[in-house]
Amino acid sequence: MSGTSSAGAITSGGILNGLTPVDAGGELEVDNSPAIVDASGHTVTIGEKAYGVGGVLEAVVTSGMVAGSSGSDISSQPITVGGKVTTAAEAIEEAAKTGNGTSGSITSLQHGDNFLPRGISTDMNVTAPMATMTMTGTGLLSDMPGAQIVVDPMTLYQEFIGTGGALTASSAYVLMNYLTEAELDALLEEVFVTNGQNCLRVCFGSSDYTYQTYQTYDDVSTDGTWSSFSIAMDEQCVIPVLQKILQKNPKIWFLGAAWTPPAYLKSNKSLIGGNFVSNAANNTAYANYHVLILQEYAKRGIFFTQISGQNEPQSISTVYPSCGWTADALASFYVALRSALDNAGFADVGILAGDCNWGDVAAYTASLTAGSQALASVDGVALHGYNGNVVTAQPTMRLLGKDWYHTEWITFTGANNVTWLNTIAADLCIASVRAGAKALVLWNIFLDQNGAPVEEQILGTWECRPLIAVQNDKSGTLTRNLEYYLFSHLMRFVQRGARVMRSNSFAVGTPAGTENWQHDNVSATDVENVGFLNPDGTRILFVLNPLTTSQTVTITDSQTGTSFVATLAAQSAFTFVWGAGDIVDTAVEFTAPGAPTLATPGQDSSGRVTVGISPPASAGSTPISVYRIYDAENDSAPLYVIPGTATSFTDTLLTTGSVRSYYATAVGGGGESDHSNTVTGTPPKNSDSYTLKAAATGSVGAAIPITLAANNAGPAADVIVTLSDGGAGGTFTPETVTLKADSTTPLQSTYTGVSAAEVTISATNNGSLTDPSAIEITLNEITPYLAATATGAGAATTGTAKAIAGSVVECFVDCELDSYVNASTFSLLVGNYPTSGASTLTSQFNLLIGTGGEAIVQYYDNNKAYCYSIATLPAALSGRVMFHSVANISLTDSYTDKLGNVIPASGIVIQVSQDGGKTYTTCAAVKGNASKYGSINPAATPNQMAVGHLAENAGQIFSATVYDGTGTAIWSPDFTTQTAGATTFTDAESNPWAVDTGASITSG
Repeated sequence: MSGTSSAGAITSGGILNGLTPVDAGGELEVDNSPAIVDASGHTVTIGEKAYGVGGVLEAVVTSGMVAGSSGSDISSQPITVGGKVTTAAEAIEEAAKTGNGTSGSITSLQHGDNFLPRGISTDMNVTAPMATMTMTGTGLLSDMPGAQIVVDPMTLYQEFIGTGGALTASSAYVLMNYLTEAELDALLEEVFVTNGQNCLRVCFGSSDYTYQTYQTYDDVSTDGTWSSFSIAMDEQCVIPVLQKILQKNPKIWFLGAAWTPPAYLKSNKSLIGGNFVSNAANNTAYANYHVLILQEYAKRGIFFTQISGQNEPQSISTVYPSCGWTADALASFYVALRSALDNAGFADVGILAGDCNWGDVAAYTASLTAGSQALASVDGVALHGYNGNVVTAQPTMRLLGKDWYHTEWITFTGANNVTWLNTIAADLCIASVRAGAKALVLWNIFLDQNGAPVEEQILGTWECRPLIAVQNDKSGTLTRNLEYYLFSHLMRFVQRGARVMRSNSFAVGTPAGTENWQHDNVSATDVENVGFLNPDGTRILFVLNPLTTSQTVTITDSQTGTSFVATLAAQSAFTFVWGAGDIVDTAVEFTAPGAPTLATPGQDSSGRVTVGISPPASAGSTPISVYRIYDAENDSAPLYVIPGTATSFTDTLLTTGSVRSYYATAVGGGGESDHSNTVTGTPPKNSDSYTLKAAATGSVGAAIPITLAANNAGPAADVIVTLSDGGAGGTFTPETVTLKADSTTPLQSTYTGVSAAEVTISATNNGSLTDPSAIEITLNEITPYLAATATGAGAATTGTAKAIAGSVVECFVDCELDSYVNASTFSLLVGNYPTSGASTLTSQFNLLIGTGGEAIVQYYDNNKAYCYSIATLPAALSGRVMFHSVANISLTDSYTDKLGNVIPASGIVIQVSQDGGKTYTTCAAVKGNASKYGSINPAATPNQMAVGHLAENAGQIFSATVYDGTGTAIWSPDFTTQTAGATTFTDAESNPWAVDTGASITSG
């Protein structure tokens, strides 16, 4: 609704004088002229009450009819709303009460307002989707609650457009052929009105999901004139369905994308596979082709907001329409397309770069350089979810400085809802939006119950689960899948023009002391959330509980300063909504937790007082945030404040011989509890012994760390410890170590042996401490190895890079595992698939050491699909270790590896040996995704093969060998046979290698 003033409130008797009768959906007029000033943020005073023009008066004017001329006060103006005659004042008052509230005259939330939020939930198994929750109101917190989510409507980020899916030819076909008109109308009303889905991706020509023969809009002409251009293929089903949807929701965001250009523009002259032949003539012709598409669709009332240059330019399929592009070719085409669109009157249609995977975006936007015409030609970037993740894509997105949109991700038929709850809710609805995504679009929005219609070969390879499946027996039966409900959780309430608002995250790995309002995080391991602010001031908070137990959270609106408590069922998603219409007059009183219980104090291994703490019988209104630990004799301030999840505390401040009494309180949103029982700690004891530790093996001439530490609270006085190797001739640095009084800090010496032998190391002290047992160290002759001294350093082949072919990759890596200290990121052992910047154009496979005690095999298959296996390493794995991995990519044949193991089709195995390769232990696989295509990515321009590109500043690689499926060694760098200090060498397969700067071949 247009307003009538540019400033101030709209008061009765003032700015609305001269209001003429308005039919439903009409325009307010002032002095017989249409009002042109947007007053949606103003208020109107009627009957001495203020109402929001945009949020309230619009609802009345557009749903009824002003029956007569208006005067200075339209309070008693007769108006028809929903067929019922009432007065303007009564109608607006009723409209203002939309929601749960009782204070209808308030137009926006203010500081101190209390409200009754609305909530819905959907469980992982979709047994009770979009279920209405029973909610409690808000109140002021007395103290800090546990598990608190704070939303900040005053700090806003990107506008969020919405969610949806691809309306492929197959999607449109099932709607037009398996539903009656009445059934179709009801479904479209539910999806695009009630549940607000408003993003649709449309295929320009055939995609892999079609019921038709693969085709484009002109498969006849070959001279760029497009004399045979026609979109008749879309008029069968796609266009009629889009027109029906627009009748329901005229604010659809349309994205168009082609899977392939017409064949004459491609290297192989086929719609399937091949590459775009990039030159000026072809760019112009293909740009004009897109103009024709937009013109023909516009004639039918369908207007695209944005288009992309090519769907998945990294994927060159041998099965369905596709086309490979280089980054340079795409950049050139974007410039030509922008010019063609502008000249044809489509300047408002944006171009999205990429339309590729998170993991490929760096490669496919590399030519969009700062200040370039190509970068200026695109409005944003489209990303898919098939490799990489939102974290890996962020550096590129920040560099480009463009908006981004998530435009495709497939859910497989038979998918595990535990996985997809995390994938769709955590990675898309939360992590991607928090990282800047403006829209979320999945693959087919509708298909039948079998994931069809689609070519049989595709159906047998990957079966797409649509948002909603339509039974193909024409019974009208619908299956609404989890991802549909998750998207509906957002769009039932999020309005066009909504902005993402700040809210804190429970993300694992959040740096201590930081708010982490926005974060890069995937695969949630705790409660996560994302918030939105509607143009009318309504707040929407989408929350995921991925855990197997229910959780209670406290949600605080930072603008009102009031909070409410919500219980989150296990493995479920939730949406909470509140706005001015939910304001209530009564505040909730939060209760404090009960008192905790302290156990009888004990001592830890250092002799310090340790006290167990048990939670109270009642946590009060909110979860417990912290326990406050007090000195019972001096309790003006807490000694310690520990997390509310803690089960004990240790008094690190109590000195030897001292005594302290303790009590504790529990703290929640309702305040601090009463005191717990009081307990008295036993004073710490001084040391009576100490420990001696070292690695069981080492190399001659290499310094071996030896660690000594006193027990209990440390010795009463300084103690000098002398080390000995029993006359073996080695040296200690230093030879004596002083254990300081009242200290348990471990101290270190190093031992350097002179010859290969088993050496006994002993320690004696000059005090009264009991000496530890002697330890044995086996010294081996030094073997040359590749040592990394800088992050990312190792060795790699040089010259013309080779690619591995076929259906099997088998490799062995001999390394020193203890050298991988503090592995906070992935470390590459061997492979031509780097840990960052991987691309399907250049990457094939790798073997990694992971961040949490696991080994990982990754590879791309011949359809550019990302495949992997994560396996847990055996506990206490250390020292020199031989890794062995096999990826059998074949869909039909087993493979007998070098150790005689039979690896089944599609099998991935990771093994380790701690005895030099005599025996191997198979690591337990915990997660993975095998190929559905049967061979490895051909990688026409492969990366160099690399060894030991380590994420940490340490690493020792002795040798590596990579075999193909014939058992032939392709690469075999053996550093044990090289000369220390060498920077280049040739392996047994005649591959030249070079050692990186920051790495070296060393003998000690």
